[in-house]
Amino acid sequence: MAIQKKANGRWQADCQPEGRGGKRVQRTFNTKGEAQRWLTAQKAAADRGEWSPPKKDNRTISQLIHEWYELHGHTLKDHTGRLNYLENTARWLGDPKAINFTAEDWILYRKRRLESPNEQGRQPCARTINHEHTYLNAVFPTFY
Repeated sequence: MAIQKKANGRWQADCQPEGRGGKRVQRTFNTKGEAQRWLTAQKAAADRGEWSPPKKDNRTISQLIHEWYELHGHTLKDHTGRLNYLENTARWLGDPKAINFTAEDWILYRKRRLESPNEQGRQPCARTINHEHTYLNAVFPTFY
């Protein structure tokens, strides 16, 4: 188990709670104290036999959009319009798993979208796609 200070000033905790042959887990924190508390909790859970490796989030972008809508989006003034906009964006993206979607995927999508007309035969402008990007960032701010 180790804690290291990274170049960005944050602290990275690294451990293998199940021992040398077990799953390696890393997590980054703002303070060294948070990292130490997390490491202690991981070790204690492993000692009690309650530790299990973190599971990957296999939700698609549309599933995250609907969860965001239920938690926050419904409070917006134009909530139905925003939900429609986000659902269309997810559909145009092909509704990939959020964990697999990268900034490079977004750039390729943006390029395709700027070059091809939509269902009404109109060419979207860069501003429209910037709005799509902003709306997706509102759903999951740490996405990109």
